[in-house]
Amino acid sequence: GEAVENAIFNWEQFPRWKEKLPDFRAPRRYTNARRLRETQPDKFIMGGIGSLMMTLVYLRGYANYMEDIHLHRRSLEELISILYCCACDAIEEYARCGMDAVIAWEDWGLQDRLMIHPNDWRKLFKEHMRIMVRLIHDRHMKYILHSCGFIVDIIDDLIEIGVDVLQLD
Repeated sequence: GEAVENAIFNWEQFPRWKEKLPDFRAPRRYTNARRLRETQPDKFIMGGIGSLMMTLVYLRGYANYMEDIHLHRRSLEELISILYCCACDAIEEYARCGMDAVIAWEDWGLQDRLMIHPNDWRKLFKEHMRIMVRLIHDRHMKYILHSCGFIVDIIDDLIEIGVDVLQLD
């Protein structure tokens, strides 16, 4: 599943996109999670929140996303904030379902470096992740972060914000 068209190819589309956000607290979205917990009470079960960073790429397009870091920072920050709020809504529902953990697949790394400058990552994502991880822990769940690529530059940050498991490929 790759995006064929970017939903927010230009920032003029952003307000309309915001109006159509799905409800991540809708109970019907978590029927399978509840059923899984009921049928597998002794298993360690994770709820997935996808990839927030790749969602940015799918929504904006890779080139636009890279330009946004420097040219449209405020709009990008608002979009990132919305995505993390949606993730937190899903986390609340996973907690209600009795999940043991939440997992995200954030492929932050390229072969030899982080996809964006480490300082940009810290300014754009770190505090959002810290709040999200705190919410996960407050709901007595673990946070598992998958990332492909070279992310050595932010591993200390991930440990600092409380990532419980870092799964690297």
